[in-house]
Amino acid sequence: MKSKVLLTGKNTAMIGNFFDHLSNGYKLQSCQPKKRDLMSQLESFQPQIVVLCLADESQECLNTFREITGMEKYHYLPLLLIGNEEDCNDFTKHSYFPFVHTLIRPIHNEVVEETINQLIQQVEQVKIDEMSTKQTINSVHNSRNAGVLPKNKDIKSQNEDRKHILVVDDDIRMLKLLNDYLKEDYEVAIATSGSQALSFLATHHTDLVLLDYVMPEKDGPSVLKDIRENEQLSNLPVIFLTGVSTSRRVKEGLQYHPQGYLLKPIARKLLLERLAEVFNHFNQ
Repeated sequence: MKSKVLLTGKNTAMIGNFFDHLSNGYKLQSCQPKKRDLMSQLESFQPQIVVLCLADESQECLNTFREITGMEKYHYLPLLLIGNEEDCNDFTKHSYFPFVHTLIRPIHNEVVEETINQLIQQVEQVKIDEMSTKQTINSVHNSRNAGVLPKNKDIKSQNEDRKHILVVDDDIRMLKLLNDYLKEDYEVAIATSGSQALSFLATHHTDLVLLDYVMPEKDGPSVLKDIRENEQLSNLPVIFLTGVSTSRRVKEGLQYHPQGYLLKPIARKLLLERLAEVFNHFNQ
């Protein structure tokens, strides 16, 4: 079954390109970036992702997406922004989607298609992860109410030697999400800026850093550069967290040899698998 993609925004040429080149892989629908049209299409079409083709969008468009972000039924709806860097930055300053990704023009159709597929898959995995977590919590709660405790082998020892991960992101909501994903398997510390992360690393040990790529003042590549130039930290594994795909910006980080990139939104299963791969590599 084809995935449903809702296209909107002022860049009608880009929307036309979707229908010309990507209609075979998706069920496409388009609408004006106005509240009435958007709300109507979200309700009737029920898309699996919204693609906003930016071109100096109006305040009405920004206000509408801000309203959508606050609606519980659209919590899991991913948003793909496509536009120039200025338009994308302006939009993300005024609206927050839990699952948002940005592509900076010019961009190849293959990259757009791959990103749409990945976003849809990741959101579906997040739904599965959250459902599994709720079921586990309910199971433990019910067991305790019935006077039944988990077997000893299922209880992690407080003294168990667990890996430590430093998570660096200026988005508090992302920090909370990642902490929830990691806390059962790892010791976790958080930092809300690049400078705070470097201060932490100067006095504390960590086994790996999850580092947001785009942050104000001191961004991810700048932090990684400082880590690689520090003799005591130079071999520290670092994985970038990114919601931006531009070849120029990615190349900035590659020169400092990160252990990889994870695309936001991040599914718990994929995150844990990637961490296990990195730790296994460094333990060899």
